[in-house]
Amino acid sequence: MKKMFGFGLAFLFVLLFGVLAGVQYMNEQAGRSIPVPLNISTETNVSKESTTQTPSTVVTESRQTVNATNDLIEKKERAKEVGNFNFFSDLGGYLSSSFHKMCRSTLEAVMGFVHHMFTGETDG
Repeated sequence: MKKMFGFGLAFLFVLLFGVLAGVQYMNEQAGRSIPVPLNISTETNVSKESTTQTPSTVVTESRQTVNATNDLIEKKERAKEVGNFNFFSDLGGYLSSSFHKMCRSTLEAVMGFVHHMFTGETDG
């Protein structure tokens, strides 16, 4: 019975993780979210990544970030003008940002652990 419960729990975890990964993939494909790199490595890995990029990709990425930033600024200004009319809008925004921060920090911790386990690097 304990084996069956453990197997069911593991299966449920894998299934839910797959659903989350699928939703994230579809959001990226639809252009609804742009993935942000995790902060798991030291400065040496960042310098390696920056040297492998070509100038054209850097220019394209900077244009995309400028466009995204301008869009966000315009949306925030419109939101300030209109304002939130509903308690549930405020609650939803707060819960969404809190859940996003929690997931990012958990993901960074797990990926940092895996990175350090495989590479043997230590912080400090």
